[in-house]
Amino acid sequence: MKRKAMSKTKDDIIKFMVNNPEMWSMSFIQNDHEIINYNKDKIMPLASTVKILYAIAFVNAVNNKFLDPDELIPVKEVDLLYLKNTDGNAHNAWKENEHIGNEVLLKDIAKGMMKYSSNACTDYIYYRLGKDKIDEVIRDYSLLQHTEIYPINAAILISSYLHSEKKIQKKEIAKTIREMTNHQYNLLATELLNKMIKVEANSLIEQLHIMSDMNIQREITKKLPASSSLDYARLMYELGTTERLTAEAKQLLDDLMGVNRYLKDGIRAWYKGGSTLFVSTSAVYKKDGAENMAFTFFIQDMIGVENFWIQKNYNEFIKAFLDNPLFRKEVLDAIDKINADKG
Repeated sequence: MKRKAMSKTKDDIIKFMVNNPEMWSMSFIQNDHEIINYNKDKIMPLASTVKILYAIAFVNAVNNKFLDPDELIPVKEVDLLYLKNTDGNAHNAWKENEHIGNEVLLKDIAKGMMKYSSNACTDYIYYRLGKDKIDEVIRDYSLLQHTEIYPINAAILISSYLHSEKKIQKKEIAKTIREMTNHQYNLLATELLNKMIKVEANSLIEQLHIMSDMNIQREITKKLPASSSLDYARLMYELGTTERLTAEAKQLLDDLMGVNRYLKDGIRAWYKGGSTLFVSTSAVYKKDGAENMAFTFFIQDMIGVENFWIQKNYNEFIKAFLDNPLFRKEVLDAIDKINADKG
């Protein structure tokens, strides 16, 4: 089965869309026109795509003199939040590729969050901003369907906490997480973040292997901050095309995003994607001359079979959609077919 999956391409994602019309959502805005709004109000876990909100809050905090982007931070403070083997080596790649030493600029931690998707960097930025600053972004940009944000990296320790502190058997942890309210889950994640910062979570970190269970990971994914493709497409379009962000703020956002390897040089392109075993998400803004585009594509596969091969072709699909009008037409035709079949 894996061999067959490895042979699939971006074109197979279109086939997947046709065959599984309820497992994905997509929104596309081009030059002020909403061209695609498929399952536009379907709420899906965002994974790392939610970090766009953190980046906007960071840019706002710098603009308002709440944070100094050139503040020097001891790297060991960020490393306290690192959980080994949970971020696809993103944190280590950030440190190695950016030649991070014993101290690092605060803006480079934000770059580690966005360009590399380090979860340790993300929770550090969350800690420095405070939840309220990120909630302000949700309100200011009218993300009406957005669920509550919380420290997503620290939440990984919840399974360890339930097992070690609450003495819940491993086979019951997924059920326990499922039955927690979002508010309970979010408060616990915040408590665990504070424990990590105070170096009081080492015993929980040692039990991190507990969360390797697929059922536990599925429930952790379901609890992630969630929103709709339409909300995020409108957010990205407004960021790029209005004066909500100053020219200086947009340049800082450029810096945080880093060089986007999927798009040509000389074009403003903001991209953030996210994934778990069960979801693939992305939000893009692209400006090329007079053309402005915002594109979001969320996939939710809670069994995890399809998402395995989708993730290997996902970025190529995004690039082709944005750069190739013929491929984009194929996607539009597929959506038309789905809508026609629905009657």
